This record gives sequence, structure tokens and C-alpha cells, in this order.
Amino acid sequence: MSHRNETAAITSSTALAALCLFACLAPASAQFLPPAPLMASASVDSGDDFGIDHLFGPDGSIHAVFSSAHDHSGVADTDPDIWYVRNDSTGWTPPILVNRHYGEVDTAWDRDPKIAIAPDGTLYCVWSTNFAADGLGIDEDILFAELPTGATSWSAPAIGLTNNASDDLRPALLAGPQGHPLVAWEGADPRFGESDRDVLWTQRTSTGWSSPEVLSDEAPQSGSGNESGLRLASDASGSLVVASWDSDVHSLTARQYSDDGFGNWSWGELVYLEQVPFGPHPSTLPNSLAIEPTRRADGLPVFHVVYSAFDAGWQLYHHRAYQSVDRLSPRVLVNSDAGSESLDEIEPTLCLEGSGALHVVWQRSDTGVDSDIAHVASSNPNDVDRRFSPPVLVGGHGAFDGPGEWDQNPDLACKHDGLISAMWNSQNTLGNTIGGDWDILHSLGTGLLFEHPQALRSNWQIDDLDDRAPTLAETSEGLLSIFPIFDEQRSHWLLARSRFLGEQDYWTGQSVMFCCMSNQINPAAATAPGGEVDLVFSSDHPFWGPDYDVFHSHYDGQTWSEPELVAWSGVSNDGDFDHDLEPVVGVSDTNVVHVAWAESASGRIIAYDNSSSGWGSGSQIPGNYADAPLHSAVSLALDGEAPHVAFVAIDPSTSQPAVFWSRRDPTTWWTPAEPIGPATWGSRAPVLVPDDGLGRPLVVWISDANVSGEGFDNDLLISRRDAGSWTAPQPLLLGQYFDVANDRSLVGFQRGARLHLAWISDLDLGGTAGLDFDVLYTDVPLLGAPPLLAPVLLADASGHTDQYADDAPAIVANSVGDVWVAWLRPDPQSPSLDWDPWASRRPSAGLIFQDGFEGPLARWQPVD
Repeated sequence: MSHRNETAAITSSTALAALCLFACLAPASAQFLPPAPLMASASVDSGDDFGIDHLFGPDGSIHAVFSSAHDHSGVADTDPDIWYVRNDSTGWTPPILVNRHYGEVDTAWDRDPKIAIAPDGTLYCVWSTNFAADGLGIDEDILFAELPTGATSWSAPAIGLTNNASDDLRPALLAGPQGHPLVAWEGADPRFGESDRDVLWTQRTSTGWSSPEVLSDEAPQSGSGNESGLRLASDASGSLVVASWDSDVHSLTARQYSDDGFGNWSWGELVYLEQVPFGPHPSTLPNSLAIEPTRRADGLPVFHVVYSAFDAGWQLYHHRAYQSVDRLSPRVLVNSDAGSESLDEIEPTLCLEGSGALHVVWQRSDTGVDSDIAHVASSNPNDVDRRFSPPVLVGGHGAFDGPGEWDQNPDLACKHDGLISAMWNSQNTLGNTIGGDWDILHSLGTGLLFEHPQALRSNWQIDDLDDRAPTLAETSEGLLSIFPIFDEQRSHWLLARSRFLGEQDYWTGQSVMFCCMSNQINPAAATAPGGEVDLVFSSDHPFWGPDYDVFHSHYDGQTWSEPELVAWSGVSNDGDFDHDLEPVVGVSDTNVVHVAWAESASGRIIAYDNSSSGWGSGSQIPGNYADAPLHSAVSLALDGEAPHVAFVAIDPSTSQPAVFWSRRDPTTWWTPAEPIGPATWGSRAPVLVPDDGLGRPLVVWISDANVSGEGFDNDLLISRRDAGSWTAPQPLLLGQYFDVANDRSLVGFQRGARLHLAWISDLDLGGTAGLDFDVLYTDVPLLGAPPLLAPVLLADASGHTDQYADDAPAIVANSVGDVWVAWLRPDPQSPSLDWDPWASRRPSAGLIFQDGFEGPLARWQPVD
């Protein structure tokens, strides 16, 4: 045996150009698409863009506001003004001036915009300005404007929010209860008898804006110092608002604004969250805040704070809090690589998916070099520790920017279905395609990643023998894994099984299936319509001669039937040493079991079914291909009752390996088997889809042929049979035009209108996976037109850091939409570094990412 992330793309032509450029220079990111400039003018403008804030609307559109010294409209001059753009999945609109009622003529600074959306779709925007007009004076003040649904221009700014001789800065904004905008900011208002900076707030009601009030002055830590780092967050219903800030002694403080049950809204008591160590750096405390979309079972809301604190350098920490000090979770380090690097981690921003998955992006600063934008994802929301994945650069942008091309001040937004959007200020030239002034970059990503792997063997830490490739199948009682292990005497390979118990969320230990059959290898399983399972495997049981033959067993939900020989694979075939290895199996809608394999000596493709109450005489797949001992290269799939096969054999016209296809209709195989495209020597079985939704067979396979400019490394190719012929093979993934990765061991599973693929590759995924072989995964819409922009994810979450090669993947997508991938891995904590089977899940409901934890989980149970 050899041991060796669908993102809803919202791009413009500029974004696609940057995507192609990035693919030339670096591998695709594991999480985010490569970044692109927010405005097409980034290639020619010379005015700095900065201070971005953005959100997803209910319809999935992205809305963003920012400051820019570039005159995007031609009438606003070159002072910084506030601009708005929107993307409805068709590209970014031209920037619209928000402060249009004075931005055309002023020379003031307008900055720090914030945006919110009301339930009726009205957009709100607040910002800070030093424009002296309408009695505002020459200090900084907070302005407000709105854009009603369907309107094309913003309202005249409301200037009555603040009106004093002291600066009012860095506003925060929410749509507020019942859609009434609520604004808070940092200000030193002499009307309250204070000269220090406090948190002030106001809300617009049906009668206008309320008088500004002090939000923070009652805090035990305030009154003699300043409050800063203000953040606001609300729950999904808008019935709870939380504000957090940094007090004068550098402690996080929060206050809740809620309904008393009688329609009276007010701020509750202050909550002391954390006193933060700053060492010799008495600086302000940057923080970010979010509230979970659903409350706990006891009705308490849950909110999250991520902040930067000086602790042997600036590091990021996370708290999950409820309503009082005694419900505050211990702080958790966000940047899990803090012990191995010296970068300052500052300016965090976070967001929560609808599933409760938590994402954080921030600025990683290396003094004297530049800074980049990093991302981590949280673990299961039910995990008290909220462990975080290893940091990766958003969109892999650090792979191609040069020293001094700074990236900073990120903003992050999450959509309920797992789509993530990151924006930040950058001097990155994107490979000299845009200017080197400050522009805004944008990157989209998906939050549906894989869980931390779980071992399929309970004794993986103490055994010192290699296991062989696992297979996966769904049963009526859960998920099943089957893999060969040595027996206790270490004399034979035996098939063992483990089951995933969904309610307990753990894999059972392995148990031997058939004890007395000599070697049992190459298992393959298929689920019958009723949830029963049919298993085929190869065995050298001596009763049938010394070679390997194919056997079948059926699982009825309680027991496995005694293995039976699949007829032609016994002593009647071509010689005692014509091994029948790596069989494949499928079950039709009427429970007919189909089996196929390639004979190792002759290369003949053999197919059987038990439709006549037995295996019958079987058939050989006819065709114009040369027999060759490529015994591991057959796949089988069923279109209703009709079996299809795809396999690798020698094409007589080229004397090189190629992928062939045939089908049986109804009892006769099509002649000849049709060649599809070039394959790699020794390739694993192609992935075969008999019907892509429009009646067209589809095949994905691996080839080292340079069919369309993607180079001579191994790549994933795709072809469909349309109008009686196969389309020209094309690379499945856009980045394969430019990567030099070794891809192999492709497996796939169709579930509905999507094809789930896993394979082994040494692709480094933008610096996130290392140069060892890891398990990669992609999710392909069957009706998409190749090349497809499906994101490539790590199926083995530990692949970020393990530096060990993975091998032999298997894949299945279960009935609830979870995707499971199993594979062999040598675990670093195993004393002998032997190979053991592990598995990981990509949940359909959201991200559950538990990386950074190696070893058996506490929930392991005894062998069943």
C-alpha cells in the first residue's frame, strides 16, 4: 500500500481579474476567495480609501460605507467624504456620496462611517465630521443620514445628535428596537459636568432624536478617565442591545438596553467584564462585540467580546458572557500560534453565523515590515472553551504582497447561511494591477468547514500496526466505517467496523466482522434504499484457491450475512493467481446489487448483479481498449436500474492510459466503451455521476496531461456526455491552471444536485496546509459550467500543522446533508507513527471546527 470549503460568488470583472492573477501567483485559499478591490477606480485613483463598514441585507446583498479622498462622483473634491456602494450579486455599484448636502463644497474630514439596516430595508449611516456648518462649530460632531428602500440618494444629514464645543468621535450604530436608529459615540460633553471622555448615546423615536445621555458615567471605573473602543450589538430580534467599551483602568465594561415587558426601553446595570493587562502600554483597548442569534435554553442571551491586550506583545483574547460577572467564561487566546510568532495582533472584528459559529479577523502587524489580515473560526458553539482554528491570511493575500504593502483595519460580516465577507484597508498592489495608495480590498469566504478529526479505532494510541484504507456508508442507524486491521496474532488482515452514534456524537471502537476468512482487504459499501448495507471485499480464502477473489455480505440493520463468493471471481477464472481486487458496489432502487472490478492479470472489466436470485454468469465490459493491469481504476454508479461504469485502461490509439465509460441498457453493455480523456498511470477510479440532473453522465478524474494549459502536474479533469459525445476535458478548479501540486486518490459521492469530492494533495492552500500530503475537499454543483470556482478546503483540520502525509480517502454525504471524509493518517502522538483510520465531518448546519486539539476526545466510549 502506498503511504504517501460552494461559495456564492459576488464578483465584478475586476474581482475576477484579481482572482486569475492570484491563481497565477499562489494557491487558492482554504477559506476565502482571493481579494479584489472594492472599486474599479482602484487601478487609477490616487485618493486614499479607508474606514470601511459593511453588512449583509436580508436579500443577501452587501452594503458598504467608507471614507475616501478620491472624488468618485466628480463633484466632491479631494477631501475625505463618506461613500456608499452595494453589491446585488452582479458587481459593485458606482460609489454614491452619503454626505451629499455639503460634501460637494466642504473641505472637511468625514470619517469613521457605520451602517445599519432597518427591518423595512431602510439604510442608516452615521459618521464623524469636522465640517463647520449650521452651528456645528469647528469641533468633531456626529452626523446621521438614511437611504429609504428604493431611493437613489441619501437624505440630508441630521446634525442635532451632538451640538457642543467638544469633539464627538468614533460613532456606533444599530437599527435599534422596532427599527428606530440608536447611535452611541465617545464624547466629552460639558453639559454633564465632565471633562473626561464618556460614552454618549441617543435614539430617534417618532418624535425625533432624544437628548444625548451619558451611558458610561456610572461605571465604578470611570469618572476620572476616558472611555473608548465603543461597540454595539443586538440580537436577531432587536429586543436586546449590548454596548461594550474600555474604561479608564483598561477594563471591559458592558451595558444592556432592553424592554421591561411594558414597552419601556432603558439601559440596564453596567456589567464588569474583564480587567485587561497592558503592561507598560497604557493604550486604548480595541474590542469587537457580537450577540448569538439564539438564546440559551434558560432564556439568557449570550454575547461575545474579542479584544487585544498587551501580554508579552499584543495578543487577542475572547470572552463569552451572559448577564453578570459570575457568568463570564474564562478568557481564551484567539491567535493560537502566539507562542511561535512575535507579531502584534490588533484591531479585531468578529461576526456570528446563524449556526452560532464565530469568526474573527484582525490585523497582524510586524513592525518595520508590514501588517496582514488574519482569520480564525471558532469551535462548536456548545464548546465552553470556544477553541479556535489556526490563523490563516484572509484570501492568502500575504502570499503575493511585498514588504511595506500594509493591510489594516478589517471589517467582517456574516450571513446566516455561512457566507462570510471581509473588507480592509490596503496598500497592496495585487501584483501591480492597482495603485499603491490606500484602497479597500474585499474577499468572500464560506464558513462551512470540517470538524476536528476523530479516530475510528479506540486503541489507536497503543497499537503499532498499520491499518488499511477505510470505506464509509450510511445505515438506518447512523454512519458505518469499515477498514482492514491485523488480527490478534498479526497473521491476517481482517475487516473491522466502527459506527458513528449521532446522538452521543462519537465513533464506537472497532469490532471484527468476519473472523475466519484469511485476509480480507479492499472493502467497498453501498447503502440500499431501506438503509441496509451491501459490502464487497477481496479475500484469499484458501477454499477458492490462493488468489484473491470477491465476496459479498449484506447488513440488514442487525447482523451481517455470511460472506458469499461473487461467482466469476473464483476458481473458474483465468488462473489461480489472477487476483480480483478493489471491487466496487451499487444498489438499485429495487435492491439489485451490482458489483464490478478489474482482474489484475488480464485487465478485463467484470460486472455482476444478483437480479436473478443469484450472481449468474456475469459479463465482461466490451470495448475498444487494451487490457492492462490497472486493477484499482473501476467505478460503478446506477441510473435507476441501469448500471454505468468508468475505468482506466490503455487507449490503443495513444498507447497511454485513458478514462473509458459504458452503460448497460437493459441487459447489454454498450459497445464499444467510449474513451473520455487522458488519465494518469496507476490512477484511482474516476468519479462517475450517471445523471447530472439533465440526463447527462459526468466523470471527474485525475490526469497529468496538459489538456488546456494547466501544466503537467496531476489535476482534476471533468467531462460530460452531451448530445451523444463527451465534451473536451477541462480542469475542474480554476487554480489548477497554475498550481504545481500532486493530486491523487480521488473519491466522490453524489447527493442530490451536488458532487462532493475528496483527494490527496500536497497543495499548500495559500500557506495553510504545509507541503505534506493532506486531504482536500470541494463541493461541486452538478449543473455548473466548468471550470468551476468551488472553494478547496482541508478535510483534515489538523492538516494545517501536522506535517504528516495523509492517504487513502473515502467519502459519503449522509441523508441530513453532513459530509464525512475518512482517511489514513500517521498520528504524531502515536508512539510508532503507524497508520490509523480517522474521519472528519462537514456539518450541513454550520461550522464546528475544533482544531488545536490532538488526542482522544473525552467522550470516547468502550468498544461495542
